Amino acid sequence: MLNQTILKVLHDAGQYFHTYSGSTFVVLLDQVSQEQSSTIAKDIALLCALNIKIILIAPTHAIGQPFVIESEEKLEEFLIKTQVTQRKTEVLLNQAFYQYQINSAIVSSSAVTTKPYGIHNGTDYGFFGKARSIKKELLNHILESASCLIIPTFGFAPTGETFIMDGLEMAEKIASSLQCQKLMILTEHENLPREMNATQAKLLCQDSNLPNNTRALIKNSIPAIEHGVDRIHLLNKATEGELIIELLTRDGVGSMITNEPYDEIKPAELTDIQALKALMQPLEDDGTLKKRSIQDLEKDIHNFYLMFRDNSLIGAVAYYPYPEEKTTELASLIVHPDYRKGKKANQLMQFVEHKAQEDGFNSIFLLTTQTAHWFMGNGFKEAKIIDLPKDKLAVYDYTRNSKVFFKHIV
Repeated sequence: MLNQTILKVLHDAGQYFHTYSGSTFVVLLDQVSQEQSSTIAKDIALLCALNIKIILIAPTHAIGQPFVIESEEKLEEFLIKTQVTQRKTEVLLNQAFYQYQINSAIVSSSAVTTKPYGIHNGTDYGFFGKARSIKKELLNHILESASCLIIPTFGFAPTGETFIMDGLEMAEKIASSLQCQKLMILTEHENLPREMNATQAKLLCQDSNLPNNTRALIKNSIPAIEHGVDRIHLLNKATEGELIIELLTRDGVGSMITNEPYDEIKPAELTDIQALKALMQPLEDDGTLKKRSIQDLEKDIHNFYLMFRDNSLIGAVAYYPYPEEKTTELASLIVHPDYRKGKKANQLMQFVEHKAQEDGFNSIFLLTTQTAHWFMGNGFKEAKIIDLPKDKLAVYDYTRNSKVFFKHIV
């Protein structure tokens, strides 16, 4: 059993090796402990071994909020603390790189031209700054030969002054400027949705029940999505291996912000038939679905809509319109067993409802032998066989004795 579990994990992870190879991720560490840093360094080394480029930012101060640095003495304290943290991080990364026999360099470079944060509501923030520009060409040049680039959380103004920066702003600006695939933030958060698009994340920022630091974290990371970063991952820094589990498993463990819904529903194509048949087979075997041959699926494939998660088929539904009666049939509603607690069936059903409304239909109907109660709980009412559209009635299979349900959608 243990070997089978290990094999399943490796098989699931395998699809991501090719997907992520050559990608660039920004990883932001929100005041992690020395013990956490040691574990995270090993995770980063493993990612670099998979040919993923990592830009690492490890601020010594809280992220997402400006703070006052009133004197040069305070600035010096921050600079020394930042450099000590960076040095410790480099040591841990070098140890992990040696373990994985990675010969590529770990490089440190200042990457941001800064300017003063200024005076806000009468408060002068002194030597706290914000980004003026990102040295994009320099970073790309370094990443051609280095697997991991560590960027300190300070920068220099054209006037020669040094400013400490917010690590979150720096991470967002760099990820956006380089159009990185992911911005990954290891921090503290609780009770955040597993998946959000940018619009949902903005609404969540208005939730007064969330801690202020969590709202600031979400609000200040969203611009990365709006500027072209594919996904933002908010991870728990206290959970060992969270970085790896999030990236190399289908469902992950953190909270993710994307530009689009994570689960994609799209029309089926002929190339999807084998995967669709594999999804349907267990339900055909137990009699839940009517058996279909590959030839049957080829004939009807244009009626199917499939739900994918990271290019893996996790659900399907068929849509058969009857324009003369202004109704459509919902058929072959299937969800992979691993996702049946995630309301994916509801999403597929709602997809059919919306499509039927767009097509100008008044109702949806379906035939079922084993899932009547679930559909009744979602607004369908039992009807008679004679209520079916005439073309459907002509091919009704009396040997299956399926019950008929209708739902009015207007």
